Amino acid sequence: MYKGGDQEVPKDVERVRIDPSVKVIKERAFVNCRKLKYVQFCEGLEEIGPGAFGCCISLESVRLPSTTKIIRQSAFFDCVKVEYVILNEGLQDIGKNNAFSGCRMIKFVCLPSTVRRLKDGAFADCSNLTKAALNEGLETVGKFAFHGCNKLETIVIPFKKTRISSSAIPVKTKRETTKNEEFWNSIRSRDEAAEKARIEKYGMVLVNGNENQSTGAMAPAKKKMQQETNADWKQHLLDLQEQIKTLQKTLQETLQNANAKEQDARDQLAASRAREEQTRELAEALVNVRMELDSKRKECFDLQQDNDTKQARHCELEEALETCHVQAKEEQQAAKLKLESLLERVRIEKEIIAQQHHDLKQEQELVKKQHCSLAASHGVAKVSLEALKDELGAVSTLYKETHKELVSTKRKRDELKIWQDEQKAVDAKDEAARKKSRWW
Repeated sequence: MYKGGDQEVPKDVERVRIDPSVKVIKERAFVNCRKLKYVQFCEGLEEIGPGAFGCCISLESVRLPSTTKIIRQSAFFDCVKVEYVILNEGLQDIGKNNAFSGCRMIKFVCLPSTVRRLKDGAFADCSNLTKAALNEGLETVGKFAFHGCNKLETIVIPFKKTRISSSAIPVKTKRETTKNEEFWNSIRSRDEAAEKARIEKYGMVLVNGNENQSTGAMAPAKKKMQQETNADWKQHLLDLQEQIKTLQKTLQETLQNANAKEQDARDQLAASRAREEQTRELAEALVNVRMELDSKRKECFDLQQDNDTKQARHCELEEALETCHVQAKEEQQAAKLKLESLLERVRIEKEIIAQQHHDLKQEQELVKKQHCSLAASHGVAKVSLEALKDELGAVSTLYKETHKELVSTKRKRDELKIWQDEQKAVDAKDEAARKKSRWW
């Protein structure tokens, strides 16, 4: 979006839309933007500054709004790929110094009726231009307006008097003018030969109303000349009357033919304008189709980018899930091994305790049998019994800790199962999103 003012335009821009608030495109705003292909001009634009789109070698078409009044010098200079130039009603002045000079792909130019001045070099060096139609309201055509248009075949010039510079029209028209001068020179040479024959016959000639003498007698020659001249004038008048009647008839026929030709020309001009209007509509439709195609391409590109991003994200999630799954398996295996080790230790401790308990029972029986005889060793047995009780308490405490670890392992296993269920739900959502992106 171009909003005017001091906004800097990047040189690699390809598409530009002129904001409706912009009245004037400043000087050299888009100069040398060699990748610029399309410019959308909005209603409200009044002036295109000097060199605004100069050397935009990728620009393909120009369609100006009806509010544009002035195109300054070199505005579209050397836009070598521009094929269509659509100038709407409202344009008044096409600036001098090569406004569209060097636009080699333009083939047809039609000026709207509001244009008053086509200045110097406006369409110079448009080497493929074949036809140009000048409008009725055109007042002046500047120097070299169509200079270098070597393929220009037809220029439609309005009936109204338009000041056309001598160097504005192509070389072919100049050659036709040269042929007319030769025709008038031949007429003048025939008049001089007739005057020379009169001098040889009568010995004198009237120059600016005075008599100039030549060789021979003056009075008889003069009288004879007057008599013959009067007879000649009478016959000449009769001949002129006949010629006038013939010319009147010829003139009437010529006028009728001219009117018929004028009507044909007007019909052809109307048909040409209709074809031009169709061409404008087709060009506008083509521009709209290109805009829609570019928009669809951009949407497809954005969808492809989103799909690639989602696919990359899915791959990352799959990798993270695989990593978590491996870590969970490793932790589960480690916990299982630890649990088995603890159970083995508990079993061994139980066996030891059971063996100790059995031994204790045997010792108690032995003590009971030897109670009387071993009274002295009663205190030692009591101390041993207390030690055995302490060991039994330690084994019980160890058993409780082992039980707590077993409960904690079970809780972790439940949490792992819940996490796996959530991950499956996330996978299902990703699969649905992938199918949706593929459908788009």
